[in-house]
Amino acid sequence: MPGRRACDRCFKYKQKCNFEDDEEACLECELSKSTCTTLRSKVRQGRRPKVKSLGPEGSLQVWAVDRPLACTVMVSKNYAFTPPGKPHLLSVNYWGTPKFLTIAELATDLQVNGLQTQPSSDDEQFLSLASPFQVDSPEVLKLFTDTYDLFMLGPSFAWRMRAAFQYSYIGSPVLLHDIIAVLWTTVKRARNNIAAWDQDDVARGAVSLQQLRTAQISGMGDALAILALGQTLAAFDLLTSCSGSTSILRYSLTSIRPWHESVAKNPILDPVIIASIFWDTLNCLMAGEIPILEQISRDVPIVDRMAGHCTTLLPVFYDLCVASKKAKDDRDAGSAADIHDLAQIRQKVLWWRPEPPSNLAENFSDQEILKMEAQASVYRSAALLFCHRTLHPIGTLDEVAREHANNIMSEFSKYSSMLKPETRLQNVGFPILLVALEIHDLPKDIWNYITLSAAAPVFMSKISALIDWVWKQRNDGCTNFLLDLIKRGPDFVVIP
Repeated sequence: MPGRRACDRCFKYKQKCNFEDDEEACLECELSKSTCTTLRSKVRQGRRPKVKSLGPEGSLQVWAVDRPLACTVMVSKNYAFTPPGKPHLLSVNYWGTPKFLTIAELATDLQVNGLQTQPSSDDEQFLSLASPFQVDSPEVLKLFTDTYDLFMLGPSFAWRMRAAFQYSYIGSPVLLHDIIAVLWTTVKRARNNIAAWDQDDVARGAVSLQQLRTAQISGMGDALAILALGQTLAAFDLLTSCSGSTSILRYSLTSIRPWHESVAKNPILDPVIIASIFWDTLNCLMAGEIPILEQISRDVPIVDRMAGHCTTLLPVFYDLCVASKKAKDDRDAGSAADIHDLAQIRQKVLWWRPEPPSNLAENFSDQEILKMEAQASVYRSAALLFCHRTLHPIGTLDEVAREHANNIMSEFSKYSSMLKPETRLQNVGFPILLVALEIHDLPKDIWNYITLSAAAPVFMSKISALIDWVWKQRNDGCTNFLLDLIKRGPDFVVIP
């Protein structure tokens, strides 16, 4: 009978529960002459949610602010501009009333709300509003690189990353100004090992979060701005409270889904869209969920600021998310997991090799190429390790899992020794997390050699708590599948 839950007996003994027509008892209970009941209470699977719903009618309790916000921003229109003359931006003030503003009026409006915009002329006001994305000079680009290298595999990616966010920012300065300014100072504090929490930054970040919740997208320009806003908010959360970055990122990706194909066709926007998909996909692998968007491939090889050569591996990771979730759902329903899809994905991973463009050496330094090769190698081994743990629970073929983990560490050590002093591997957080769950004595300070994790202490404390919890369960004789075990554990976030 469609829609029926498994009866209590079949659920207890993990048997497939089949009903014929309108029979009150299932076939298994009839054969065993047992009473067929469904009296057990429904229990929500997984850990208790840590955040509330994100949306216009809901709220997201991410950051605590010592004082109440003085204003709320409602964003409902795209912000268009024409550079020549005195452009008008369709803006909103901080009380939600739409109005047209000149550049000078917009600067004044933002300054009243705590943004420093001091130049006097319209042209200078425009440059001030757009900084650090509008002004083009070697000095500004170096400053941008030195600040945001946490999110890049090397300085050669800086120009394209800056251009992508510039493209988003200039079209929607009111929407993005606060969070861009906040992230700028937050990254600097994190890089200098200063507490990234600042109440003024948190208050402005909360205003930006409200913008994300209330925004209505009417075109690709809006979609791009929301995508940039969500990614920047998620990065801000990662470096501060590390409490809602996954929810923020997934909400922004869900919001722009109708425009994904159009955004993905524009190579200028790769640094915005690919990083978000990459991050969400890795979180979904560990959470047993389906990514919001799947990476759309193009004919020309794409080298991404965060995914490097792994852009062609992202569709395989998407398929792995789908297959691993299906396998878990089958087990939860008392059925044998279908391993055919997982076996095919494993074969794809074994065959996968990076596809660098022909002009790679002309556009990137030797050190950057080494980083990308290292990242591709450890992610390939990480995918094989993940496939293995999806097929085999803890306690079954553990030696094969350790072999994959040792391969990751071997590649990590090899490439680390080839890099210049004070240079770290970047965007290999997911492979190292898998290794830490398989090699008990892995030094915890290895996370200090990964640039992004070294700047995010709350993230580090959560990852350490997860690793310690998993190993306590393993040492106590746990024989669950790894993802089932993780789902019962403490809250955490995955980073690329």
